[in-house]
Amino acid sequence: MLKYKRFMAFITDALLISLLSIVLSNNVRLNRSLYEEEKYIEAYNNKVKTLEVVVNNNPEEMIKEYDNQIGKELYDLIKVQGYRYIIFLVIVFLYYVIFVFFNDGKTVGCAIFKIKIVNGIGEKANLLNLTIRSLFMGTSFVYMVPIVSFVQLIVPRLYSGTIANMTLMFIPSIFAVLEIVFILYFLFSKKNMGLHDYLSNTKIIDISK
Repeated sequence: MLKYKRFMAFITDALLISLLSIVLSNNVRLNRSLYEEEKYIEAYNNKVKTLEVVVNNNPEEMIKEYDNQIGKELYDLIKVQGYRYIIFLVIVFLYYVIFVFFNDGKTVGCAIFKIKIVNGIGEKANLLNLTIRSLFMGTSFVYMVPIVSFVQLIVPRLYSGTIANMTLMFIPSIFAVLEIVFILYFLFSKKNMGLHDYLSNTKIIDISK
C-alpha cells in the first residue's frame, strides 16, 4: 500500500512540476533567450538545407565535419532549451527541498495521499537530507534532460566539437542505466525504500493511520 501511495504521490508531483516548468520557462521575463528563438530556428533550418553530408568510414571525422558545418546554429537552439531546463531545476529544488522543509515533510502529492518524508529516526528531515534526496531521487525521469541540456551549454565551451558530441552521446545512456537500477531497487526493496532514501537518510511514512 505504501509503495502505491509513493508512486501516486510521485506522479502527482511530477505533473505539477512539469506544469510549473512549462509556464515559467516560457515566460520571456525569466527566459530572455526566447526573444531569439525564432531567429535561431530560421538560421538552423537554412543551414540544414545547405548541409553537405560526408560519408566515410571514420565516425570521428563525420562528427567533426557535421559540427563544423552546423555546430553554431545547433548550439544556439540548444541554448534556448538549456535555459528552460535550468529554470526547471530551480523549480525542482525549491519544491522538493524548500517547500517540503517548510511544509512538514510533505509535497502536494504526499499531502493528498497522506504520507510524509522524515529522517532515518522518524524526525523532521533537515535541508541537507532533502537536498541529497532531491539530487538522487529522479535520475533520468527528473534530471536527465536538464543535466544533458546544461552539459550541452558548457561542454562545447571547454572542448572541441568532436569531444563535446561524444560526451553528449554517452550521458543519456548513463542516466538510463541509473534509472533502471533505481527503479528495480525500489520495486524489490522489502522496506519500501529507494536508493535515494538510503543515501539521504530519509524515509516515507504513512500518516493516514
